[in-house]
Amino acid sequence: MGTNKKLFISLADLSAEKYAYYIIKEIVTKDENIEILVVAGDKIKELADQINSKYSFNRIKFISNSIKYSSVGFFENFSYVPFAYIEYIKLKEILKKEKPNYVLLIDAPFLNTKLIKYLRSLYDPVIIYLIPPKTWLNKRNKVHNFIEETCDYIILPFRFNLSLYKKSYFLGHPLLDIVNLERNKYIQENKLADKGKNNLGIFPGSRKFELFFISKNALNIIKDRDIYTIFDKFLISSLIQNNKILINSLKKGNIDKINNIKIEIVKDNMEIYQNSLLALSKSGTIVFENILNNLPTIAYYKVFKISEITFKLLKKIEVKYISIPNLLIEYEFKDEMISNLPSYLKDDYLVVEELIQEQYNLHSLKSKIFRVYNEIESYDIKIRVFNEILGAYYPKDSLKKISDFILNIINK
Repeated sequence: MGTNKKLFISLADLSAEKYAYYIIKEIVTKDENIEILVVAGDKIKELADQINSKYSFNRIKFISNSIKYSSVGFFENFSYVPFAYIEYIKLKEILKKEKPNYVLLIDAPFLNTKLIKYLRSLYDPVIIYLIPPKTWLNKRNKVHNFIEETCDYIILPFRFNLSLYKKSYFLGHPLLDIVNLERNKYIQENKLADKGKNNLGIFPGSRKFELFFISKNALNIIKDRDIYTIFDKFLISSLIQNNKILINSLKKGNIDKINNIKIEIVKDNMEIYQNSLLALSKSGTIVFENILNNLPTIAYYKVFKISEITFKLLKKIEVKYISIPNLLIEYEFKDEMISNLPSYLKDDYLVVEELIQEQYNLHSLKSKIFRVYNEIESYDIKIRVFNEILGAYYPKDSLKKISDFILNIINK
């Protein structure tokens, strides 16, 4: 291509890929002279193929699928390590050859902190970190110092992060824009016929460990006779649609052996948002997305016991809540939340019910489901108030602002 503007983008999870998808589209549209190298997933690969078909050269060079090696926990992903390491070695060789002068890192601290060290040992690129490590903490530790010392620009997802990173920018959270874009697109493409709202949505994650370990109880709760009876259908995120073993186990475990009549694998999460009364979800960005789409959610999370001990003793990590909405309330607008709720909810102001480690079992999960089901109007009120406050606190058009911010850096 012959350009001196080469941008490398690195990410390793589905939510970050959503952000990158819109950022890449903005950058490619606004500046014809930027060449992009990227490690991401299938969504970005499809975008790269689509954009490259319009040029006589590869405007976007898709290097490898980093999402298939994305990890949760600490000891839970050892089986992926040899394969991920081989891909990492290949990536280092490509970066050594290409030497991109601009680098955009999105989340994925395990991968991206290693890339920072490697790139800084080679040459001196401009490094931009969008959603840097441990933005869910409200106090600094050594990783915050490392990112400040090694990155040129830090773009934060939450306002309360400004106390964590001194050399940083807050332009709003990109998920707020993405939710609006996806909702509007869904409404335009679908006739919103009333399919009934007495359904339970389930977001079990996409990684094998998430499906078979973390989400095991959430999926097995379908087999509970009381739970099976109160819901019309169970709408499960399509991320598991290619996992035949899991789908077959759901069919076999179905009450009355009716071969999955009440279970639907849904292709578009917006359909779950439009047609569910409440949801179960593995903790992560998806819980935040559920709440932004006004869907009451029970979040759950579980890792191996040895990982839990490691995090507490060696990493010294303790988190008060596991869901982004509850953390935002606690760290940013607790007082506003309480003052805007009716009197009977002022002592029960959190919007997400949470279960973690030993608390997350079939009995506790069943109890939480019945609580939210029986108090669904209260949860709807809390979520409405939360979204109203968030809309007032957080800048709009964050995706455009982030894209323009990156373009301004490149074009200085």
